[in-house]
Amino acid sequence: MNIKCEISIKKGICAILAMAVSIGYALSTNLSLKFAVALPVMLFLGFFIRIEIKWKWLDIVAVAVSSFIALTIMQLETGSVINDLGIKKMLFNWLLTICVFLIILTISNRLSYTCKIGSIALFVIGFADALVIAFRGNQISVNDIYSIRTALSVVGNYKMSWNPMFVFAIVIFCGYIMCLWKVTFATEKIGKIRFVSIPLIFFIAIFVVTNIQEYQVATWSNKGCTSNGVFLEWILEVRDLNVREPEGYTAESVEKILSDYTEEKNVEDRTPNIIVVMSEAYSDLSVLGDIETSKEVMPNFHELCKESIHGYALSSVFGGNTAVSEWEFLTGSSMAFMPAGSVAYQQYVKGGDNSLVSLLKSRGYETVAMHPYLASGWNRSKVYKNFGFDEFLSIDDFKQEKLVRSYVSDEEFYEMIISKFEEKESDIPLFVYGITMQNHGGYVYEGFGNTVEATTTEKEYSDLNQYLSLINITDAALPVFIDYFRNYDEDVIIVFFGDHQPNLNDEFYKEVAENVEFDKYKVPFFVWSNFATEEEGKDIGLTSLNYLSTIMLEEAEIPMPPYYQYLSDLQKKIPAIHEYGYYDGKDYNRIEDLEQKDSNILDEYWMLQYANVFGTYEGSELFN
Repeated sequence: MNIKCEISIKKGICAILAMAVSIGYALSTNLSLKFAVALPVMLFLGFFIRIEIKWKWLDIVAVAVSSFIALTIMQLETGSVINDLGIKKMLFNWLLTICVFLIILTISNRLSYTCKIGSIALFVIGFADALVIAFRGNQISVNDIYSIRTALSVVGNYKMSWNPMFVFAIVIFCGYIMCLWKVTFATEKIGKIRFVSIPLIFFIAIFVVTNIQEYQVATWSNKGCTSNGVFLEWILEVRDLNVREPEGYTAESVEKILSDYTEEKNVEDRTPNIIVVMSEAYSDLSVLGDIETSKEVMPNFHELCKESIHGYALSSVFGGNTAVSEWEFLTGSSMAFMPAGSVAYQQYVKGGDNSLVSLLKSRGYETVAMHPYLASGWNRSKVYKNFGFDEFLSIDDFKQEKLVRSYVSDEEFYEMIISKFEEKESDIPLFVYGITMQNHGGYVYEGFGNTVEATTTEKEYSDLNQYLSLINITDAALPVFIDYFRNYDEDVIIVFFGDHQPNLNDEFYKEVAENVEFDKYKVPFFVWSNFATEEEGKDIGLTSLNYLSTIMLEEAEIPMPPYYQYLSDLQKKIPAIHEYGYYDGKDYNRIEDLEQKDSNILDEYWMLQYANVFGTYEGSELFN
């Protein structure tokens, strides 16, 4: 292998300047010294070194090294360092990267093309992953293939935040590509021997799959990239896509679990009108830590809590994937048992599924869903039909006269709900289920005048201030909406809750959050009614979205089928559960750390959920 130096005054000056800037940037952004050294070395090689490989066996080494460098850069783009994964996980990710390169080699038949195309492909993957992390707070999931259309519909409202490691990865990639373009291989075309890569790919795949059984998907707080690596995390997600039938599952076992709940409790058979408002990205950021603002952000919400059942609920998502929260509320199911990153709306909902909608329809309710945005988002038009909604109102059904940023305001959304009640027939109870759009991320809309600012943060976060101002606008619209129903001549119960917290600047969470991995999944809620209850102003503490419909049914005094009675009983044992963990009333525990006593309880829940979601049990009377 010959190495030639190409030195000129122009190149020398450019290289020196690039090195100085790179070292200064690395040190000024608190990146470690290894990054500060790595970039100048890469740039030096790119500027001055031409490599000619003379021995054929070194071609293989060059391709292997190239794949590892590309993998390292891809990991850097996602904010993680390859050697932090540990030897085994680093090896598995490298082997999977080599598979990508071998596929390209089989198609292209050229070693130089393989290194260049493979490296660019990994860079693009890392870039896309970094974008999703910036927008949503966690990396791309295998299941996101179902969500591409929904994501594209809102991507224009986001702006990329350039973190130091991401910028560093881009610059290193530029230096690395310069190097690749100056490498000459001993053998450019390898001919038919390239087809040896096909069995080699299968061998590597089998080796990886059979040796990763001990590893788990790590979507919690975006730890997939940092704890498993991009490629290994995806392989683990694919492995877990197959939802396995619970051990001991039979129709008889389902009936046995629910046998204690087959007699409906002796309550008056009421059918109050029901309104559910799932407020987009609505949250109380004070759960993260002490945050003082220029004025109170949600005073009306707190006043309404004084006359409502209220508290906080664990959501299974952060920064996005609204449909997950919808599904948990409408079905009483939990993401704790589902494949990580999956979205039931796009993968598992079928016609005739049991849900809150089918339950209320069986009690004589007219059912209406509304969302002031595209009907195609999260497959809602099909899902709502499968659930049995009588009507679905989307963006084209709204006047769009009162906009906040580019979205239909909560005020106009509430006016649409009120109009449905002004039109309704008096002898038919109405169930309206709506998802707002006003507070959807990202929070970088130009021309929006902030009315609230955080006053105690060390830095000024523009996205935080815009978000707080939006929540304040939502809060201002709430009392007008509630007051309409105070004197409504029929009983009305209103459930209001957030679907998830917003994805804001990472530095904000680092500064204020005391227990970010747990607290950033809490969303506030209240259950208000215009008829007297004994529970007015009751704070029930922490629960989760899968229980919220049960709490509503109890407050509405609607007789509940066995499944919802079971959920009511389960909530007393396990007050809150979501995709990543559960709260047993004293401590928060990870799902993977289930104690035996809790494991037995949740095994029953999983069996009922499996029967309900995957349609292998016909006893709908137990669920409706």
